[in-house]
Amino acid sequence: MRNGKLFAKIVYYIFTFTIGILLALFLPYIFGSDYGEILNSMESSLKKGNYSSAMQLVGGYFDSREVFQQNFEGGGGIVIFCAATLVNAEGEETAGETKIHEAYAGFVYGAENYAVTSATDNRTRLVAEDGAGKEHVVEILNVDSDGDGKKDTINTLRSNRFFYFDFGSDTFPSLRKLTFYDKDGRVFQTVTLDLNYYASGVIKAEDMSKDPSFSIMADVHVGDVIEATVVKRDDGAGNIQLSRVEA
Repeated sequence: MRNGKLFAKIVYYIFTFTIGILLALFLPYIFGSDYGEILNSMESSLKKGNYSSAMQLVGGYFDSREVFQQNFEGGGGIVIFCAATLVNAEGEETAGETKIHEAYAGFVYGAENYAVTSATDNRTRLVAEDGAGKEHVVEILNVDSDGDGKKDTINTLRSNRFFYFDFGSDTFPSLRKLTFYDKDGRVFQTVTLDLNYYASGVIKAEDMSKDPSFSIMADVHVGDVIEATVVKRDDGAGNIQLSRVEA
């Protein structure tokens, strides 16, 4: 029975990956090879909240429902999907080829109100923090508009007010925070996530009980179910601080 389930799962992924590759290869022809029209369709879908329609135009396989979506106070927002997307393969032997990799992929959209484009010395960037608390700088600038050899803007942000990102699961098995910096290096948006991120919950002795006769050694046993309230998401050591007293 287990072999049957495994075989079915393999067939499922082969099918969806194949469909994703076909979409990536033939969608440009379906849309008349008009790259601008595809970008316009993405922008329209994002504006209407049809996030999966925008993601479909990227190609590859993705879950039909987003794992995270948040609107920004200054306008626009972010949406993230669990996906298996097409990327350029690295290495001399595979140069110019594409491969599929698992990723958290999605869009920042409606970002025309943020100062993230500049012809010179643009410090726009995205810093992603994984579940272990390690920060990774993700370059999102992809166009050199003035020919000085430095990427200073994002083509889709300039033309369609959105940009696409792709966090490979080999580097980002989990995500807990994204920080966006503008052209001057100032934070313009911070997004707190909980994507495949787990942290230990810690209850200090004084937060276990107000009863002066309470003893952790005598009153707490292996297998006890304890109800507690989250006091802090991070106690400074990467743990979630809990309190049984406040529960």
